[in-house]
Amino acid sequence: MRLENCRTLFRSERGIALPTAMIALMLLTTLLIAFAVLSKSEPTIASNQVRAAQARALTEAGVEQAVYALNSVIPTTLASVATAPYNGNCSGSTCSPTASYIALGTVGGFFVQVQAGTASNERTVDAWGWAPTYSSTGFSSTGAAVTHKHIHLTLNKMTFINFTPPGGLNVRGELEVGPSNAASVDGASDTSCGNKSGTYSTGTATIDHPSNVTGTPPSVQDVPTSTFDQYIFTNSDLDMLKQLAKASGRYLQGSQNFTSGNPIPINGLVFIDTPSGNNLNCTTTDPTTCTNPTSDNITVSIAGNAGPGGTGTFNGWLIVNGSIQWTGNTNLNGLIYAQNDLTSAAGTGVISGAVVTRNIQDTSLTSIDTSVTGNKTIQFNCSNAKNGGGNVLQQTFNTLPHGWFLKAGTYREVSD
Repeated sequence: MRLENCRTLFRSERGIALPTAMIALMLLTTLLIAFAVLSKSEPTIASNQVRAAQARALTEAGVEQAVYALNSVIPTTLASVATAPYNGNCSGSTCSPTASYIALGTVGGFFVQVQAGTASNERTVDAWGWAPTYSSTGFSSTGAAVTHKHIHLTLNKMTFINFTPPGGLNVRGELEVGPSNAASVDGASDTSCGNKSGTYSTGTATIDHPSNVTGTPPSVQDVPTSTFDQYIFTNSDLDMLKQLAKASGRYLQGSQNFTSGNPIPINGLVFIDTPSGNNLNCTTTDPTTCTNPTSDNITVSIAGNAGPGGTGTFNGWLIVNGSIQWTGNTNLNGLIYAQNDLTSAAGTGVISGAVVTRNIQDTSLTSIDTSVTGNKTIQFNCSNAKNGGGNVLQQTFNTLPHGWFLKAGTYREVSD
């Protein structure tokens, strides 16, 4: 064959259409088969997605039902698990036969469980949503697959909203009024939010001059700690108050010495925290032991005329994550709260509002946890205790939820 003929043969495109068409047909056939398979599985996938979304929404409905019930149906005190229909208990795809299933038409329904939390103002909530119905077998009566979701969270209720302790001087421990014949506690003058005692304590109240303590009754002692603890701030409360002080009040850390030259910085909410920023974590019985470092044992001293601007009066809430020593002539209108103890001595200062001391760590050299001596006076005043004297806290507290709400960091979806 001549060279020219060979070149002509290789350059020829005759016959290429058939293999090209076959390749194209094979590709189209493959795509058609893939689309056919997808068209068969897509409805199932879409249906599963819909049921998963419905189950999640139904679970959220269970959470909302729990919030509603806590605000209106479930008793304020809760020892363990709430009664039906808030007694749900599911493990995987099986729920307790004694639990109450709440159906929402043909879409599905939910179980919900409300339990007492670790603090008196906390509740744990578990909700299980089911779509299109509850079934322990995984399939409904029509053969449709059943989907369920589980959400766990903790709800919190601020105990300090409209805070009204039962007396002028409230002590979780032992207290003393005296021995000075000028030290006094008045719980009788203001009855605008009910009758109040002068002193209210879980331990012994030593009253050196009984006529100096008034109220209805003048003194209540040996109160069960479970009863008293409704008037103390939980760690959740303290954490919220810290955030409020950082945002719209004054937040300080470590021991402080307030005087006329170094006064309390502002009226309103003032929170004095531990250097670590952690709440005191101590055992509840003597001798107390704490997991905090010793540097967290702070004391706030109030001496002279230590009101804001060097005045003689502070209006607001003074919250101390430690102890308070009150001397001099500073007047305090509002709530004075010490996570540990309060000691007062010489001076003519007056607290108009209320004092609460938790005495979480026993640091006193005697059996007395909190004492009022010198010429000091504590007068219960309902308005001051709630609002810090002159409604200085009203705007701050109006921004807070007044019912049960989600505790930060506790919401999570739980897998089986």
